[in-house]
Amino acid sequence: MNDWNEGYFTASPYTFGYYRELSPAFQKFCLLIRGFNSPPLDQNSRHCELGYGQGVSINIHAASNPGHYVGTDFNPSHAAHANELLRASGADALFLDDSFEQLLEHGGGGRTLTPLDCMAYGHGSVPSINITSSSLFVVI
Repeated sequence: MNDWNEGYFTASPYTFGYYRELSPAFQKFCLLIRGFNSPPLDQNSRHCELGYGQGVSINIHAASNPGHYVGTDFNPSHAAHANELLRASGADALFLDDSFEQLLEHGGGGRTLTPLDCMAYGHGSVPSINITSSSLFVVI
């Protein structure tokens, strides 16, 4: 597609909601109560969120959980808002406005995307990307 948005709906902004299911701590809890082990949440943890919307959830997670966070949302106004929140929090994160394809090509703005401890996608369908290096992939 020749349009900059590649068919992605950009006519109105996404909501400013918080989604606990994207939280690394909540995901770890859900795995543990079902009897599964998961990677530790520490300063070396690596988390990725695809399609972070306004960036509310990923900013809360980056500010309140240890580790490194990278995310992308195709809408530049979403990325601008997420980065405004990031500057206020001072968390260790990188928020981009790349497509999923661009994210893979750029490797997360110079940060390697692998290995990841967690990759979350909040829009209900799995994007066509290779996630074999991730320990946990969550779709809500």
